[in-house]
Amino acid sequence: AFLKNKDLWLASLPDGALVQLTKSGDLLSFAWSPDGSMLATYNGHNLCAIQPDGAPVGKCIDLELNDEQAIIERRIVWSPDQRTLVLWNVSNPWDETAVGWIIVYRDGSGTILKITDPVDWGLSAAPNNDPGGVTGQAIFLADGTLLGSLSHRWLCGSGGCHYQLYRFDLAAKNFIPYPTKPEEGWSEGPNLLLSKDQQTLINFGNFNASCDTAVAFLDLYDLNNGSRQLFNLNLEALDSLAISPDASQLILARMAGCSSQSQSWDRRSA
Repeated sequence: AFLKNKDLWLASLPDGALVQLTKSGDLLSFAWSPDGSMLATYNGHNLCAIQPDGAPVGKCIDLELNDEQAIIERRIVWSPDQRTLVLWNVSNPWDETAVGWIIVYRDGSGTILKITDPVDWGLSAAPNNDPGGVTGQAIFLADGTLLGSLSHRWLCGSGGCHYQLYRFDLAAKNFIPYPTKPEEGWSEGPNLLLSKDQQTLINFGNFNASCDTAVAFLDLYDLNNGSRQLFNLNLEALDSLAISPDASQLILARMAGCSSQSQSWDRRSA
């Protein structure tokens, strides 16, 4: 599935036949449900669900966002049981007053949770729990645990922010520090990736004051035994990464503006 001109299309494989699923022309993001039976769509104001043939699933949910809030890029993640969805703000922390996470029940029941300052929801990253917390990415683990990378304005500078991983308790509606060996150092980046077997959690990001001083941070957490591997890639600006199906290899992509044809990775750093 892919977006074209803000509508959702489906490409059948291997023949490549294309089917247009929506005709509203206003979609900003979408996400497949874990079992592939539905796609969630977001247009800035409403969260909807459709089947792969385009048929609607239930009613769309009005997220009650104003026009200024509705233009912010948000990505969608589903819970494994498909009962809960989280829309997370890609642009945080640079606008501290913006809504970071929006937590929604797919059937429309319950209260829509809008998290602007995670300090109000249990984040304790600052002395005296001062206001100014910001959200990063949201991700669900296989057991339904909702994790997020969170920071605070006093942990942010011109090059970026320091992040810690927190678990959001959906029942108590608060953030609890996730036990990822914080005594070994910060999980610097806001980005999270889960391996296909859901046993390896990767946390990554950059400090990018300039290409000449950039440092990329890469943390690998083994969810089975709790071990952690931390890599610091000096003078690197990490844009994205992919993990192999067996979780034995990672492919790292540099930011184009900080790359050159003659540049190569320092394999010793990894």
